Amino acid sequence: APAARGRGRTDCQRRHTPVIFVHGNADHAVSWDSDIVGTVAGRPAPSRSVYDELLSRGYQPCELFGVTFLEATEQRMPQLNYHSPAKYRMILDFVADVQRTTGAAQVDIVSHSLGVSMAMAALTWSDEKGHQDAGWSDVRRWWRSCARKAGLPAPRHSDVRAER
Repeated sequence: APAARGRGRTDCQRRHTPVIFVHGNADHAVSWDSDIVGTVAGRPAPSRSVYDELLSRGYQPCELFGVTFLEATEQRMPQLNYHSPAKYRMILDFVADVQRTTGAAQVDIVSHSLGVSMAMAALTWSDEKGHQDAGWSDVRRWWRSCARKAGLPAPRHSDVRAER
């Protein structure tokens, strides 16, 4: 089940498109449910984690999942983390697991930093290789923060259907 590799529960009735959180470099899935540290100049500090914010807006635990694609040793050495088909496979398998578990045809992705480029590359790699598992058509909406895409195709306005 998806919960084995990150956040997420399957013991409630789904009302929203499932959300998959993809963490940044030197991080892990649980950070999406961690206290916010640091602030942006001129902005008030958030009072809730990203996970708690979505819960406060009507999402349920069975609709929120987080994948950890870096091992503990990789989290401690961010300078050594690069893209690879093995990492893509972890993300694609997680998307497919969430779809299977929830019965949803599509998922939403919320990603940060390395998680942005890793998710983009995984979905593009899957489509280009003709894999039968997760690909761009399995993503309804995608929110991304703090990432450079460096030549990878990206949808506009967080809506993958806009360009795919």
